[in-house]
Amino acid sequence: MRKPWRWLGYVGIGLLGLFAALGSHLTFNQGPTDSTSQLAPSSVVVGEAAPLFTLVTTQGRPAPLAHWRGRWVVLLFAAAGRPIAPPLRVLAAARAATDERVAWLVVNTNPTVTTAAALAARLPASKPRATYLTGSLTSLSAIWSAYGVSVSVLAQHLVYTAALYVLGPHGHVRFARVLNLTNGSPTMVRSEARLLVRQLPGSHRPQ
Repeated sequence: MRKPWRWLGYVGIGLLGLFAALGSHLTFNQGPTDSTSQLAPSSVVVGEAAPLFTLVTTQGRPAPLAHWRGRWVVLLFAAAGRPIAPPLRVLAAARAATDERVAWLVVNTNPTVTTAAALAARLPASKPRATYLTGSLTSLSAIWSAYGVSVSVLAQHLVYTAALYVLGPHGHVRFARVLNLTNGSPTMVRSEARLLVRQLPGSHRPQ
């Protein structure tokens, strides 16, 4: 009689592990959002040069990361869509508190929308001002891996690591973080934006 209960206990433990694993990433289109506090293993090391890559803009123009050498760069991994996802709201709030010395790049994390035209079509008119980058799934997967970003589609929901990096003018990583957006509330968005702008030159505290 004890064996069925023991079996149910094992199932319960397995489900708890599954929920914990899913909660360690950001869920893009399920309302409340969560993100892990740690990046997956990657080749990114704070203080060292960021891995180089070349993607394309939503206009289809080649965009190598080296193009922005000489400027501070905020590199955010996020998915575009409607409504605007919390990671992009963080970007918008932080951008309003900095000057033109900073370049804002958003790397696409949606494996089902990879062409420049498709990504452009998903961006709302009210999108934060930034350069949105995409490429083939092969190219994106290599970049996600290099930057410790996990991406998957589970039960028609896009789940990804909302990773954010700040690169100095010489291309070295100055700051690395996964956005803490447990519920995507305005308070959490403002908190993450304030933390980001403290890493950048010519910034003032966002409202």
